[in-house]
Amino acid sequence: MLVELRDYTKIIQGVTVLDKLNLTLESGKIYGVKGKNGSGKTMLFRAISGLIHLTSGQVDVFGQRIGVDVDFPRSLGLVLESAGFWDESTGLRNLTMLASIRGVAGEAEARAALARVGLAPDDDRPFSAYSMGMRQRLTIAQAIMEAPELLILDEPTNALDVDGIETVAKIVREERERGCTVLVACHNEPALEALFEAQGDSICAVMLEPIQGESGVHPCSPEFMEAVRRLTAERRALMICDEVQCGIYRTGKPFGFQNYDVVPDIVSIAKGVASGFPCGMCAARGEVAAAFKPGDHGSTFGGSNLAVAAAEATLSEIQKENLAANAIEVGAYLREQLSALPQVTEVRGMGLMLAADLAEDGKGAPDVVLDGLSAGLLLNATGAHTLRFLPPLVCSRADVDALIEKLGGIL
Repeated sequence: MLVELRDYTKIIQGVTVLDKLNLTLESGKIYGVKGKNGSGKTMLFRAISGLIHLTSGQVDVFGQRIGVDVDFPRSLGLVLESAGFWDESTGLRNLTMLASIRGVAGEAEARAALARVGLAPDDDRPFSAYSMGMRQRLTIAQAIMEAPELLILDEPTNALDVDGIETVAKIVREERERGCTVLVACHNEPALEALFEAQGDSICAVMLEPIQGESGVHPCSPEFMEAVRRLTAERRALMICDEVQCGIYRTGKPFGFQNYDVVPDIVSIAKGVASGFPCGMCAARGEVAAAFKPGDHGSTFGGSNLAVAAAEATLSEIQKENLAANAIEVGAYLREQLSALPQVTEVRGMGLMLAADLAEDGKGAPDVVLDGLSAGLLLNATGAHTLRFLPPLVCSRADVDALIEKLGGIL
């Protein structure tokens, strides 16, 4: 057993990010992690690497308890978002300095790692002159430089071209063959194809949001959804759609996946299904659902009569008031009006699940949110320049007009 998390809980500023998570990673295997932004993927990776410490529970890595007095595991390679490098030093110099600090590898290992990720070891350009794709390759080179026992890759294909994605897939395959355990999260179609080609027999499921909400409302492409369905079916893996945010008629259809020509094996449902009353549900195809028997899965508050009554009332009202059609009609009107506002550079989404990107040289989205509160608007920023709009399904054109008038003044 390489990694074991027992009842791992992490609370940040009163918010429970990970709640009693239990996880075991065995040596020489590849594990995939999928979830929306803010779901705790990176927090999980940081917990395993010892970069953050738990609120309660236990983490063991390489048989050693991870805690405040434990050093960063030396046999672990890590790619988390953007790594810190010295701007005016070359890639080779950066890796060599890091190797010297860690005392495990040297220049020879740095050169080999750079060559494996497709970078020229003797490129004399400083890091500040690197493209985003080159920076990501350098980050991966740092992670594999010390021949780790555990390799953690958080969205390793970000900013990479097809050649770079194939390189990452090759590295994942080679590291696993070497006996390394690999934990990886990725979400683009070429990366998915390459991952299934390399490790398809080890993948049990792909879980995704048809429309990624927390990242700024990014609908999956039809090609990506089709690829997930095809690849999982070919390998007898499951396709799981997280419909917590984009489901329950948010896009005008009962579920977000119905905007694509696919049918998943499992669907997760919550939030809108009970009009704000705490309620979560899971739906599955017959042959998949048959794997669960009474008593297999329990929950302290599961099966609450009040929650089920709230869900039944919500779904009945949606049908009676034809709110599916309202989401489509008013959503299209909202999209049109947002597109005409100053500083808005792009509007995307479906139905009443939309996002508007703002010009980078204008007012930032968090400032717009604060100004909106003073104007009587409850807005949401999912990034420095992105506003997200998830109005109630009963939203009317008059509501949109009131929003646009005030938001236009702020912008």
